[in-house]
Amino acid sequence: MWEINPDPWMIPEQSTTGPLPPAGVREKKPDKVPLTRSDRVTTGVPAYLWRHGCGPTAVGMVVGYFDTHGYPGLIPGDATQQTDAVNQVIASQGDAEHPQHYEDYSLPIDTDTPGILPDKSESPAGDEHPSNCIADFMHTSWSIDWNRYGWSWSNMIGTAWINYVNLVAPQYEPQYEDFSQYGKPITWEVLKGEIDVNRPMVFLVDTDGDGSTDHFVTVIGYRESQGFREYGCLDTWAPADVVRWEKFLPMSAGTPWGICFGTRFILNAPPEPTPTPTPTPTPTPYAVVIYVTKDYPTIGKAIEAATDGTVIIVAPGVYKENIKISGKNIILRSVNPTDPDIVSRTVIDGGGADTVVVFSGDELTTCILAGFTITNGMGVARSGGIRGNGTLAHIRNNRITGNVSSPQSVDSDYIGGRGGGIEGCDGIIECNIIAENSAIGVSSSNEDSISLGGGIFDCNGVIRNNLIFENHAEVHGAGGGIAYCNAGIENNVFYHNIAADSGGGIFHSVNDIQNCIIRANEAPSTATAQVGEIYGKVQFSCIQDGEGLGEEIITTEPDFADPEEYDFTLADGSPCIDAGNPDLSFDDFSRPPGKGESVSDIGAFGGAHNFGWNTVGVPQMVDEILGRKGILPDVFPLVDQNGDDIMDVTDIVLLLRQE
Repeated sequence: MWEINPDPWMIPEQSTTGPLPPAGVREKKPDKVPLTRSDRVTTGVPAYLWRHGCGPTAVGMVVGYFDTHGYPGLIPGDATQQTDAVNQVIASQGDAEHPQHYEDYSLPIDTDTPGILPDKSESPAGDEHPSNCIADFMHTSWSIDWNRYGWSWSNMIGTAWINYVNLVAPQYEPQYEDFSQYGKPITWEVLKGEIDVNRPMVFLVDTDGDGSTDHFVTVIGYRESQGFREYGCLDTWAPADVVRWEKFLPMSAGTPWGICFGTRFILNAPPEPTPTPTPTPTPTPYAVVIYVTKDYPTIGKAIEAATDGTVIIVAPGVYKENIKISGKNIILRSVNPTDPDIVSRTVIDGGGADTVVVFSGDELTTCILAGFTITNGMGVARSGGIRGNGTLAHIRNNRITGNVSSPQSVDSDYIGGRGGGIEGCDGIIECNIIAENSAIGVSSSNEDSISLGGGIFDCNGVIRNNLIFENHAEVHGAGGGIAYCNAGIENNVFYHNIAADSGGGIFHSVNDIQNCIIRANEAPSTATAQVGEIYGKVQFSCIQDGEGLGEEIITTEPDFADPEEYDFTLADGSPCIDAGNPDLSFDDFSRPPGKGESVSDIGAFGGAHNFGWNTVGVPQMVDEILGRKGILPDVFPLVDQNGDDIMDVTDIVLLLRQE
């Protein structure tokens, strides 16, 4: 058996931790909160320490639990303790003459090396040992899958469970179900449903709260403590048997131990008789997919019919609507958000009457808006394009253009326009084109009459890998590109945005700005034409007249391919190639449209999140990789995602990360 209720939008994520917690991760302590009737813990889950990867160790605890609760034969000997046999099940280890997982894939250890070191997962095939442990089936540490020592991908959890059980105990029929903040959500009800029938889960979480996944844990309990919902887990770190309790919250920047991905596990064959048989599970409903216009004629009608977890896929066309998401954690997307042609032809037109897209502010990170042209919106002292109201929704791969925020008359005075393109979105804003939007102010001594953020205003999550150009903060305005966005600002291009007063590119930011190109923006004073009122750290960026703004600042031309035609890819020889933050978390590994070596390029097409900028649609790329179509010379560099001159499963894995 395979995955039940497969999700149509499941984005894999990766673990990146080792045998010790990363710096800054808070220490776990014996639980001091007294147990109450609301506490629920699945007892008897064996506690194992990190064994060549948190992913296989976390799944190993699940296997050990089933082995000791009615499904014998999954682990040789005693599975309640971390014996040598248990370690071999998690990640096998031999020696030079009899290599196993550790020798073939963990070695050479590349935890701190500049790049990922090749191992036996690379060509030629057949020189590695036959897969015989969880880590093998999970592809843990496989360099061909862009895993360093101990790293694993979330989409391999279920595959490892299936393949390992089929190898050692084919009499059982294993199943699994994946949940993700990008698709079928990990709800409180899902967690309770599994723990209530005594089945542990595996979560992929963000231990340090930086907004990126890093660690797999085995989840064994839930409770409501001091007004918060919490999950209890065994985290693979010492002491192994101390349950760590963390808040049940989705992954987002600033939320330590936020949850991104989860898997539940089932064995369907009848177990051996035991004093405490495993109860029959209650199936979890699968995500509903709604098609516009096949199922509903308008996007608004589809949203009305949707519930949390629904995926709405919109066919190309012009939809003259002003839509409200209304707090629903849905995925609203075009047929292919990474195909620029589809995005340009899937248009939500606000008709100049109101804001085009309005969120209630209650949406979580599982809510996604992707793949639309959002245009012709009009807001009064609010955004004309997208009004977030503090939403945590993920805004990506959209073309947000031609929207206006006009001033509002209040008590014989005025409040200026705010955020022509986007306003009040506190989730991730990435891989969007935000262009030719306007916020309009009023000439007045009242400071509220100033217009703020022609492109973006008051967005406080993460703003990365966007093209932000030709936006205006008009008539007594500041922040032609963005204003008052206390977000992490990474790998963006700010080009020829104009502010009537100050901060042509960026105005008033207290967070870090890095890996950005800020060029040809305009304001009356040269000193504030590019940026104004910057209070955070500025580094590894290319900024016109940027002397003294921060560390590692390039002030020369970035050498765009054709800025007059708004082609902001970097020309060969650009000083911005491989000039970004050298920290591993920013590496683009030369993925197209990135260039150079593994260090991040500066600008929207570099960095760890440049996946959404391919100029060829993902379905065409998959066709090319699988040999369904002939490879055109200009397409090959885009299909060859990791730049190794070979088209193989690794390129598909990298494509899945963007899809």
